[in-house]
Amino acid sequence: MSTEEQLNIIQELFKKSDGGSLKDQVMFWERPTSVKDRVEVLVCPQVSTFFRMSLVNMKLDIEVITENVQESIDAVHFKRDSRVRSPAASAYDPNEYNTLEDIYEYLEDLQSRCPDGFTCEIRNIGETFEGREIRQLSITREGENRKGIWMDSLFHAREWLAGATNLNIVERLISGFGSDEFSTRLLNSYDWYIVPVANPDGYVYTWTDDRFWRKNRTPNEGVPNCPGTDLNRNYNFRWGVVDDGTSDDPCSNLYFGPGAASELETQAIEREGQRLSGSILLWISWHSWDFKWLFPYASTDDNGNCMRSPFYEDIARAGQACVEAVEGTFGENEWIAGSFCEVLYQSSGVSIDWVEAEGISKYVYTPELRGPGFDAGPEHIGPSTEENWNGVIALINEIEAIEGSK
Repeated sequence: MSTEEQLNIIQELFKKSDGGSLKDQVMFWERPTSVKDRVEVLVCPQVSTFFRMSLVNMKLDIEVITENVQESIDAVHFKRDSRVRSPAASAYDPNEYNTLEDIYEYLEDLQSRCPDGFTCEIRNIGETFEGREIRQLSITREGENRKGIWMDSLFHAREWLAGATNLNIVERLISGFGSDEFSTRLLNSYDWYIVPVANPDGYVYTWTDDRFWRKNRTPNEGVPNCPGTDLNRNYNFRWGVVDDGTSDDPCSNLYFGPGAASELETQAIEREGQRLSGSILLWISWHSWDFKWLFPYASTDDNGNCMRSPFYEDIARAGQACVEAVEGTFGENEWIAGSFCEVLYQSSGVSIDWVEAEGISKYVYTPELRGPGFDAGPEHIGPSTEENWNGVIALINEIEAIEGSK
């Protein structure tokens, strides 16, 4: 986009796709917020020709990234089914995408390989509307004043790369302990708390019904055809501030829910955050996609200005060290570190805002991983793991340098 007129038209199309008349025909993978934005859109075959001609008439540049998204979805299912049928293979494959069942079995495998001197525990921190457990793996060690690192993923069910990256980093910690310098130091220095699937119902639904489902699956009163709440708009900090990044429409992908922390999944994470409050050095909530490492705040103040953490300079310094390491891994994409509101868009009820505001952790980040889109193929899992492993190491090193100088 290059003109305000083009932006306004695209924003109207976005609104119609998000719970409106184009809901089942067009899906935007980014919210158009600036004339400089590059926007990716998934279009169903029935309207693809009309949609494309409409964009051409607006004099917009168009590039077809994937001709048939369903083929890539089918390939993932075929590979998973092949693993299950093979008696010699584990159902879980770190280089492929995995079902909830496979992920939970893999947590047990990680627990069984717990390094000597550590305690690896799987806890059920809550249950969903459909009765599924929200499981957490903790890797802890006895010692006074040990700080913790939290990593969650799959608030948004369709962001499969986020969950795979999260778990592969945990694998590096455990399998590399004693042989890899960084794995050994990170486990020796910190306790770790990992929630790989923060939205189990939604994640299962992406495997069984709709690959690009975002919300949880809790029914919404009065609108039986529009279930679900956006869990990353449901946290109890400036909840319900209706701006460009949230919605009070249950049919919208950005629906903030019927009340602050109304969702069982939100309540589970908030309870754990409060239980661990004061002991968490670093909180990472993995998302995809946008080549960014975001930090608080997403929300605006009462005057509509982007809020800033009182620790903004420290958080930004550590975040910049992180993205430099991520970007430097392959040197093929530009990464940005910045506050959610300032470099992405304004929103409210976001998890990292709640964590920061509650004082649970000073250093709080939401990485928006590499793409393309929400259907990044399994070939992106390895590169995403590699670049963000380097980012996490650089991030922790910089945090240690900052805190050590105070």
